[in-house]
Amino acid sequence: MEADGRRPVKTSTPWSLAPRFERHAGGHAGTVLSMASMAEYELPPTLEQDYVTDVPYLRTFSNSLSPSMLRLAAALNGFAPPPDREFTYLEVGSANGDSLVALASAYPDARFVGIDINPDHVAFATSLAAKAGVGNVLFIQGDFADLPHDALPDFDFVAMYGLLSWISPEKRKAVVELAGTRLKTGGLLFAAYNAMPGWSAVEPLRRLMLDAAGSTGTSAERAQRGLSAAKLLDDAGARYFVQNPAARAMLAAALRTGLPYAIHEYFLPDWHPHYFEDLADELDSVDLHFVGQLPAYLNFRDLAIPASLQPVFAGLTHRIAFERAKDYALNEFFRRDVFVKGQVSRSDDLTREYFDTTRFTSIVDPSRVKGKVRLPNCTLEFVGPIFENLIPAVAEQALSVPDLARLPELAPFGIDAIRRAILQLTIGEQLWPLHSPVPPLLPAGLGPFLPCHSHARFALEQPLSSGDRVVVASPATGTGIVLSPLDVVCLRALAIPSDNRIPWLRAFATAHPLKLEQEGRLIDDPIAQVETVARELEQFRRLRVPKLVQLGILAPTSPLD
Repeated sequence: MEADGRRPVKTSTPWSLAPRFERHAGGHAGTVLSMASMAEYELPPTLEQDYVTDVPYLRTFSNSLSPSMLRLAAALNGFAPPPDREFTYLEVGSANGDSLVALASAYPDARFVGIDINPDHVAFATSLAAKAGVGNVLFIQGDFADLPHDALPDFDFVAMYGLLSWISPEKRKAVVELAGTRLKTGGLLFAAYNAMPGWSAVEPLRRLMLDAAGSTGTSAERAQRGLSAAKLLDDAGARYFVQNPAARAMLAAALRTGLPYAIHEYFLPDWHPHYFEDLADELDSVDLHFVGQLPAYLNFRDLAIPASLQPVFAGLTHRIAFERAKDYALNEFFRRDVFVKGQVSRSDDLTREYFDTTRFTSIVDPSRVKGKVRLPNCTLEFVGPIFENLIPAVAEQALSVPDLARLPELAPFGIDAIRRAILQLTIGEQLWPLHSPVPPLLPAGLGPFLPCHSHARFALEQPLSSGDRVVVASPATGTGIVLSPLDVVCLRALAIPSDNRIPWLRAFATAHPLKLEQEGRLIDDPIAQVETVARELEQFRRLRVPKLVQLGILAPTSPLD
């Protein structure tokens, strides 16, 4: 047991997948999305009174929405994932479109559709796609409850992030039917939602803020009144907050994140945290069946459940019952669930096939691959000779399990042990499944380099004064790679001739009030910022830039020998 109470999980520990469903084989059919045929289609501009449209939601990106992550969740649980190149993808409640535009850029052979009721969201997302040069994504404005199903094609993926918690039961029924109707057999539904019993301690906080908000004024004015009242009681030591630390933490997060987040999280007319089993039953009625969860470690009994509760869970062999009990064991606040359309079969052979046919690499340079990853209830340790040989190999180039088994330094371990090690590193988010080939890691220090696709150019040119992280599409991984403001400043500085970099950095730091962080420390003084970037620049050029080239984000400005 570690000092913080986590159980170390070493390489010798056998891992057992949580109980899973058996499914019958099914077909796979559907139409291909034609962007031209849908380009002029738009839903009636209904601004419903049961959803906030006067305040846009935060600009956010979630890797959980990536098809590569959804395919991984299916494969881990023994289900054949949908195609990884030419597919159709629908996000219901696409907000400002940051996630969908990045994913569309990462998957140029696929077709993406986003639906959102807020006209400002759709206008922003459409403009974002145009500015980023991403043409394989279409945004539709309107109420999905009024959407004629035959206006859409069949989809391989349907995603809803947070939406099910914030709409009325009638609209939830409509969107569930939409997913059940338009998903192809074998297609995946991703549903992320506020979960019970975690939110049971926080529901009174929402009621307090709603009552204090009143019924007059804009959404922002009402939310400000509600937050202020809750903070006043918390600061005064109200026992509700003292005895419910989760509510105190949620209030602090809302105050820290700002009004747009608080409005859409707490002040919508409909607010419905879900018990997993209730939602699973509702989706089962339209032939959508639970597959697994994200993050990936939650699919593994040994990793998800605290050691003290393992005996209680030993007899749970039905996956739905297991998930129901797990929510109480972990006091889940938010679930990211994956469901499959149809009575499709599952098999451990499908999991092995996925790992044997998929190439993996790190999304960081080899020196930053962790040897230990802390999970809520245990610690993954990547120790021993197999990891000492495997991590450098797979960080340098993209390799499948059979590729690794052919390397002289890894062949003695055998393919089963190598597959298990890749599984562990992937669950620990040290490796990422790739959907397109990548070159070997370039020698350190080569350059100069420039963004190699339109989304990368657009993303790296955005203002950094807000301190927000920048998401750049990676065609290799099929998702977005998050760059810190420090990363972006380093990239911009490297494009400046070396003799002019320090003067450029001084001028840039003076003109832009950046919020740079290094190892958790905020650096806001312009002089300190220049010194920090100057120190980091050479290491960034040697280590980080080659990995960004490998991931399809940067490209050399001239051919390399």
